[in-house]
Amino acid sequence: MMKQGFAEEPIDRETIYRGNIITLNVDRVKLPSGDAATREIVQTRDSVAVVPVTRDDEVVLVRQYRYAAQEEVLEIPAGRIDPGESPEIAARRELIEETGCRCSALSRIAGFYVAVGFATEFMHLYLGTVDYVGDACPDDGELIQAELIPIDEIPKLLAEQQIRDAKTLVGLLHLSWTLGLAHAERGLPRG
Repeated sequence: MMKQGFAEEPIDRETIYRGNIITLNVDRVKLPSGDAATREIVQTRDSVAVVPVTRDDEVVLVRQYRYAAQEEVLEIPAGRIDPGESPEIAARRELIEETGCRCSALSRIAGFYVAVGFATEFMHLYLGTVDYVGDACPDDGELIQAELIPIDEIPKLLAEQQIRDAKTLVGLLHLSWTLGLAHAERGLPRG
């Protein structure tokens, strides 16, 4: 909830770059003190991500080379929401495109800003129950490999810092936390 007096008022905007995925704006704003400041804002469409879990207690992750990071990254399936598309429909579409999986159940875990200090992107995060695994149909130029990881290996992946992507950390930590609570409710030790 925004406290009164903290809001910044826009004065003017200069668009520095407009690409296929992002637009970079430089905004001048009026601070509550009356002073002016500059804000560099990356504007992009909102996105979705899914933590897909199979009935065999495996999580479906995708491995892909991320040029910005200069390394292969293990991630949950994710992508941008198309104009006019609901977050849930986008999540189902991205899951099929990247992994070939379909979910019988999809529940919203959370929503969060990806980089709140400079970007407009808001991500909708889902947990999915996979009932079908087929062939992926990634976008052109998207080289990805789906990997099935047993749920009980997730804490080890997290502890060894093999997961270096923020949305994947959020999703897998939520999954681990949920499973930990389920164990505690049954009086079982956490794994």
